[in-house]
Amino acid sequence: MDNTIVLIVQLVIAISVLIILHEIGHFAAARFFKIDVEEFGIGFPPRAMRLWRRKSKFKLGETEIFVPIGRRVLNDFEVGQWADITAERREKDGRYILKSITMLEQPPENLAASHETKPDGLVYMRGEITEVNLNMFFSLNWLPFGGFVRIKGEGDTSIPDGIAAANPWVRIGVYFAGPLANLLVGIVLYAYIISQAGMASQVFVAEVLPDSPAQEAGLLVDDIIMEINGQAVVTSNDVRQIIYDNLGQPINVVVERNGELVAATMVPRDPPPEDGAIGILMDHVIAPVSLWKALPMGVQATFSQALLIVTLPGEIIKGSIAPEMARPVGYKGMYDMYEYIAEEDPIPETTVNLNVVGFFAMVSVSLAIFNLLPIPALDGGRILFALPEIIIRRRIPIEWQNAVNFVFFMALILLFLYINVLDFTNPINLP
Repeated sequence: MDNTIVLIVQLVIAISVLIILHEIGHFAAARFFKIDVEEFGIGFPPRAMRLWRRKSKFKLGETEIFVPIGRRVLNDFEVGQWADITAERREKDGRYILKSITMLEQPPENLAASHETKPDGLVYMRGEITEVNLNMFFSLNWLPFGGFVRIKGEGDTSIPDGIAAANPWVRIGVYFAGPLANLLVGIVLYAYIISQAGMASQVFVAEVLPDSPAQEAGLLVDDIIMEINGQAVVTSNDVRQIIYDNLGQPINVVVERNGELVAATMVPRDPPPEDGAIGILMDHVIAPVSLWKALPMGVQATFSQALLIVTLPGEIIKGSIAPEMARPVGYKGMYDMYEYIAEEDPIPETTVNLNVVGFFAMVSVSLAIFNLLPIPALDGGRILFALPEIIIRRRIPIEWQNAVNFVFFMALILLFLYINVLDFTNPINLP
């Protein structure tokens, strides 16, 4: 298969998984707060098929019938219709479990209710459907770009057990859960990268430059720097920070050499020349780390990326980052980035291309932050609509919310189309 097609398929599948995980966050929160979800869709409409319903039940007359997971139920299943039912009665709880159903087209006055247990142990019933609770169904849709959940009562406060009528804290919890799921995915992916690549456990001297404070103090190549001024160091950033905090001041450096501790004193040059304040090049001893121990560092990496995204507009205004380097990208732009990253050489001694894992960690965190923006139609905008109810005890009329959400939704679609066109007319610049 052509490499381009392979990369496109990989990208579509991975992005879809990240979006579906986002929707699973909403789904899990809604179920936690006991709010029904009417549909969980894989892909976006138009709908290709309904797969199955979850925990559905209905009443035939006064008899409650349970529909097992995986059993297909007619879409036009409505109260008032008559049906022939074949069911199995469970001995342990007396429940009737649906085996088959046939809807009847004859007028009700020509039909009579019946209830009979046959020798095969199955129960055959005929009657009027008096109550329907088909619950959530799973659907497969034609556009393979993620998924969605349709929560009961969205945009309609007249449904008492729906999301729009729920407590504002409940609504915030449900809407925040989607971005939270993406943040958790980012944490796990970054932790996985760290666990595979290892982490710096010690910093050692890779080179001592001539006529430098380090050479005069007697530092040698392969010395492991243990502490400076009594502070333990693990990374080159630790070393650099302490040294540059003490320019022009004597510092005490303890190194490990051939299993022994050796102390040295030197004065970092102020101002530092091109070869550095003390004149050494540093490298790290990399040690393996378990995924569990890497999780705190995954949290730190996720937080750092989220902070970078949030502060990006300010950095553009200050001129620290060129606007063309920070513009959003569409599907083609993401493909260009993914192609570039996938072709980079993998980190030695790793079985997975961690550059690719890092790319999708970045996408997951970006998806979370984008959805938390206080823009109507996004999760952050829906959270924003819930805040006045908490602060001033007044709900913004649902009609206003629906209208504003619709306007911004259409605006976001237009922006999305513009960004995708821009990917072709002004492609992103990659190194």
